[in-house]
Amino acid sequence: MSNLSKTAWAFSIQNLGNLESGDIEVKPLTLLCGPNNTGKTWVMYTIYGFLNNPEVDGLVGIDQIINDLKENGVLDFDLEQWLTKNFKTTISSIEKSNKSKLPSIFSADSELFDKAVFTWNIDLQFLLKNSENNAFEFGFSLGSKGAHAFKATKMKGSQVISMTLLRDIPKEILKNVITSLIYNHLQGKNGQDQNAFLIPAERNGLHLFYRELSSRRTALLHHASRDELDLHLLLKDVLGSRYAKPIADYIDWLNELTTIKKGAKKTKYHDLAEEVKKLIGGRYHIDAEGNITFTPKKKRGGPNAPKMELHLSSSTVKSLFGLWFYLEYQAEEHSVLMIDEPELNLHPSNQRAVARLIAKMVNNGLNIVVSTHSDYFVRELNSLIMLGENKGDEKVKNTLLKKYSIDKESLLTKDKIGAYVFDCGSLKSMEVNNEGIIAKTFDEQINALNDSSDDIYYSYVLNEDE
Repeated sequence: MSNLSKTAWAFSIQNLGNLESGDIEVKPLTLLCGPNNTGKTWVMYTIYGFLNNPEVDGLVGIDQIINDLKENGVLDFDLEQWLTKNFKTTISSIEKSNKSKLPSIFSADSELFDKAVFTWNIDLQFLLKNSENNAFEFGFSLGSKGAHAFKATKMKGSQVISMTLLRDIPKEILKNVITSLIYNHLQGKNGQDQNAFLIPAERNGLHLFYRELSSRRTALLHHASRDELDLHLLLKDVLGSRYAKPIADYIDWLNELTTIKKGAKKTKYHDLAEEVKKLIGGRYHIDAEGNITFTPKKKRGGPNAPKMELHLSSSTVKSLFGLWFYLEYQAEEHSVLMIDEPELNLHPSNQRAVARLIAKMVNNGLNIVVSTHSDYFVRELNSLIMLGENKGDEKVKNTLLKKYSIDKESLLTKDKIGAYVFDCGSLKSMEVNNEGIIAKTFDEQINALNDSSDDIYYSYVLNEDE
């Protein structure tokens, strides 16, 4: 997906948990605000499911594509012609597929989503224009040697996807590969599996106990050969996780840290990962067994700080591990990062620092979705918007940047931001103007707090002093 103010990801959602209805458009920076239990995480998980769901059933003409490819070995697929003819049917298939996945995304009974409605608000012309502006090269490997069995390319300015079958592939596998390819391209992911990465609010506990969760699963499978074990109960225990999919995915990701690190080079976001290390005042380590440790920064003139296990470190260190690792080893331009409560366990000064860091991530091509309860976080974003949006005296601006140690790279413009408030069953957009995000949900509580504090002081404390 390109980092534009208008995106291909706009949705209408109805009857989802406590949310009755609402519209949302994912922008380079999308904020979800509002009281507890109003549906912020539900909407975030639903969007996560949409972005990470390549399994769409019933794309029109997919069987003919497979047959032609198997017969001739090559195929020039005219996406514009196909999509113009089958647009409504295709979008409907995608919407139905995403609704059908909601029970597995939330690990909940399907009856809970019977009345849920998920609509992808996209028009044909925008989708075609978005497709024309994107190019990609895609390869699919099969077998232990990893040789390419299928490849596809699309040039910018063209609507033709050139497909080549290099080896024989079972029909169902090829069908899934091509369906996923087309679906990813329609989403704006350039034909690649640039899945969204979600850092859940439960991350601190997961960072501590993911090894135990993995060990328990391994132990269960190890004992599966015992005659006295009820295999049905085993599979129910192992596979019937009550974790929502984003949390289960995060646990799986934690268990793959060493593999990911071994096969990855540092990303273009290494400098931003270094800023996370400055925030935590030290550095992380992952050993060959996947154990996470932390070493505090050495004090000038002092001895080397000891390496400590993660459970001995501060909550801030635990909270920011996932963000650091993602930026250091996995982040790709135009990919989507979702953070449930980025302010979790952070002092207000660090909440402001994380807001600046996220602004830099947005300006460097990442798409960020966050849910937040932090007025400090939003107000810091507002300062960055005021400095980035307004055309005041440049000398005054530079003086302010220097005075408050603000990097120009963190300045924001309002067209990159979508802000939403959840309340009383609704999801509504918040105004974003030259002064920033008009977050009444925070302003109302701050005003109420000030009023009650003043009333207590002037009515009770001051009278007692007199």
